[in-house]
Amino acid sequence: MEIIERQQLTAYKGQAGWIKFPKTWLETFDMSKGFWEYEGYGYINFGSHGAFKIDKNSAEKVSKEDQKQIPWGSLCWPWETYQTGVMFGVASKDTSLDKL
Repeated sequence: MEIIERQQLTAYKGQAGWIKFPKTWLETFDMSKGFWEYEGYGYINFGSHGAFKIDKNSAEKVSKEDQKQIPWGSLCWPWETYQTGVMFGVASKDTSLDKL
């Protein structure tokens, strides 16, 4: 059985639960061009691993075509760091982006 180290962050003041992904995805993640918010949805871009659209209750992959059109930027609402989630609490649900 292969063990994959995981990373996690949260969104919407912890209401989205833990958003989990393989640690290896951070090797090519560009923090200055990895996030976007549009009409209340949070977007995160892991480059060759895909981009994802998140809200408080769901997550879905973003198409390659849409991924190219998004004006990616640095950390912004609704995204929060792991430390913020630990400090203020997170809903008891997990979303594994690599399983979508």
